[in-house]
Amino acid sequence: MVGAIERPIPRVDAGRECVTLAPRKLLVMETMQGRRRAIRHPALMPVDIDVAVGWTAAAFGHPTMGEEGARRFAQDAIDHTNIALRTTGIYHVTLHLVWSGQLNFLDTPGVTPQDAMDWLLADPTVQAMRESTNADEVWIITFWTTASAAPVPINPADFIPENGVAVVNLLGGVHSAAHEFGHTLGLFHDFAPIEKPPANDPFPYRYAYYSVAGNFKDIMTPRYKCPSCDVYDAFSNASPAMTFRGFATGGPKSDAATLIPWAAARVAGYSE
Repeated sequence: MVGAIERPIPRVDAGRECVTLAPRKLLVMETMQGRRRAIRHPALMPVDIDVAVGWTAAAFGHPTMGEEGARRFAQDAIDHTNIALRTTGIYHVTLHLVWSGQLNFLDTPGVTPQDAMDWLLADPTVQAMRESTNADEVWIITFWTTASAAPVPINPADFIPENGVAVVNLLGGVHSAAHEFGHTLGLFHDFAPIEKPPANDPFPYRYAYYSVAGNFKDIMTPRYKCPSCDVYDAFSNASPAMTFRGFATGGPKSDAATLIPWAAARVAGYSE
């Protein structure tokens, strides 16, 4: 692959628990390696995604953390995301924690998620760790840096290693980790105009789902949507066989379960 990377543009809306970021761009030339990768990871064969989870000194210093708490949070974030995938009906995609430890990002008041992501991609120590562990994604747990955030691949060409990063604010808990992971797979919050959905969306079923009648919302639904709804720890799935409390868990525009297998196979190739 050859080309130039562009800086992501933050898209921030008030009242949301996370920031969605436009993806970094890489002008892609199709290669034999890319075609082999697609063959190696057919959608319904086992897909393993290796994740490195680090934390800042500010997160480490929180009363609930310390060394033991930080490592437990990292593993719990991976476990919670895997449970969400299983609850969605995705059984062949599995995340693995391949590294955890403290990162030297300066997590102070006023620092933005964009700052954290730029640092993750520029710091040579992080890059060396990512290469030595073959991590497909790197997540950083922060305290002062808000909100949680991750780039959202819009088109197939946006599934590149530079978009395999996420910022997880400690106060959002492991739910935020699963939510941001969903963004790295190309999942959006909502298809309403406030989300600025892409024109001619190649994945028009990538959106969240909530049910007022069922009083629940999925992992990707932002807080301002159905604020009194319970969180259903799963991604949207429009299959008639998938219900919660007797209600559908997706619809024509809310069927993340269709995109996840394809997107996960792409992400699993980031370390290759």
